Amino acid sequence: MKKIVLLSVVLCLLALPLMGLAGQVDLGRLVMSVPASLDVFTRGMRPDDPLLAIYATTADQVAEDLSSQGLLMKAREISGAFTVTLSSRSQDGPDFSSLADDALLAQADELNSGQLDTTPLLRSRQAAFLLLRGGSSLTALTRVNGSLYRLALKAEGQLTGSMADTLRQLAQSMDFGRGQ
Repeated sequence: MKKIVLLSVVLCLLALPLMGLAGQVDLGRLVMSVPASLDVFTRGMRPDDPLLAIYATTADQVAEDLSSQGLLMKAREISGAFTVTLSSRSQDGPDFSSLADDALLAQADELNSGQLDTTPLLRSRQAAFLLLRGGSSLTALTRVNGSLYRLALKAEGQLTGSMADTLRQLAQSMDFGRGQ
């Protein structure tokens, strides 16, 4: 009996990191993991997605709204504390992951992208990101395969450490089709 209880506890502890993930969001150009605390809207939402009824909208309207704003994705934290958007535009230049730290930091000046965060660089297995902070927002920028991706978190109030952690986790989960 003790072995069964111990095994159950171990299995629960192993599952904890997975409990916070709602799953993968496929955006065509990339796939990313999102926490369960985010309601995610994409251009390719199914018409029967339950979120559409909750937010009193349609898949066509979401696709039109995102397209008109130049967004690939918009996610809203379920309590309304923040939103996260992802946009992309073509931009020539080397992938950020191929740049040394000092060259990557110089990209912030070239892009006129704003104030660097206190920890301005974030690297994943596939990409390198510049982190920019502005008031109640935090943005992660990366250039991959000729596209500049902007993952931006905007807080409704003060930007907290857990919000910043969420943005960093989202950025690190981005899979640009090269495998992780």
